[in-house]
Amino acid sequence: MFFVMGIDDKQKILREVNYNCTCSNNKGILILEERRFSLFFLPIFSWNKRYYLECKKCHSIFKIKQEYIDEVIKSGIVYENYLEIILKKEICKNCGQEIEENYEYCPHCGNKNKE
Repeated sequence: MFFVMGIDDKQKILREVNYNCTCSNNKGILILEERRFSLFFLPIFSWNKRYYLECKKCHSIFKIKQEYIDEVIKSGIVYENYLEIILKKEICKNCGQEIEENYEYCPHCGNKNKE
């Protein structure tokens, strides 16, 4: 008998949400990431579900705290205390290029980004 089975990580975009990012953007994407067990290419069950928020402008990634997930899915609004920073990116206010968080001047255009 021949069985085809496997375990993989799957990401699914759930919806667009409103929140205030440090890059002055207010739109993000709510993403569900889960590990799945499949038999004959059909998902049987999933576990290890994690919810992330990705900024549409600077692509910073935030993990949504477990106790707020249902509220975020229903309302589409995310408040700052719901989030844990995973990957924060800075965007130059002048040219829009991605820069390191600790840079005072943009290496692309020379604009001063920190006060």
